[in-house]
Amino acid sequence: MDLGFGSGEKTEWISFKPSANGWLMDGEEIDMNGKGILVDPSSIKTGWMKIAQGMAPDCLWDEKVGRRGERPSEDHKRGFQVMVMPKVKVDDQMNENWKQWQSNSVGAFMGLQDLLSSITRADKDAFSKNDGKVIQAKYTGSKINDGGVGKTRIPQFDFLGWANAPSKPQIDEEAEQRQDMEESQASKDIVDDDIDNLF
Repeated sequence: MDLGFGSGEKTEWISFKPSANGWLMDGEEIDMNGKGILVDPSSIKTGWMKIAQGMAPDCLWDEKVGRRGERPSEDHKRGFQVMVMPKVKVDDQMNENWKQWQSNSVGAFMGLQDLLSSITRADKDAFSKNDGKVIQAKYTGSKINDGGVGKTRIPQFDFLGWANAPSKPQIDEEAEQRQDMEESQASKDIVDDDIDNLF
């Protein structure tokens, strides 16, 4: 009897690696510089995450995004999870799949926060007015943040606008655990034509 454990399904994930100043997608390095990315704000989760090498992260998600629950242990740090679609070529094919971006890295958290804050600074009702839509953004590189205890890199994004989702991202709990294991081991003003070229 086959229980389907080794089904061969590819885990769909992406990760920003501050130490390498780069991105991994499904375990492979990708060049995100100047590339477009879709972000599904309805999929955002925040919470406490404990990440240990070789183990799936222990996540305690907030009941409401940004509303901190009690910290489970000193080893848990603030983290997030969101579905994104990076517009990069893989094997000469444009990626059309949603990827799970999950991290408790301070830099990654700040990068996502900066993108979301830039949207609400321009229009405090932007998210409610665009309910059901996804964010179009462009990755512009990273900056070094050394204002805290240590140095880290913060991914930078330019907000380009809103779009209908090409397909609704689904979070597969089983794929989430596979991705967690893989990750822990892998250790403005733009004209419409420019936006179309990114997406």
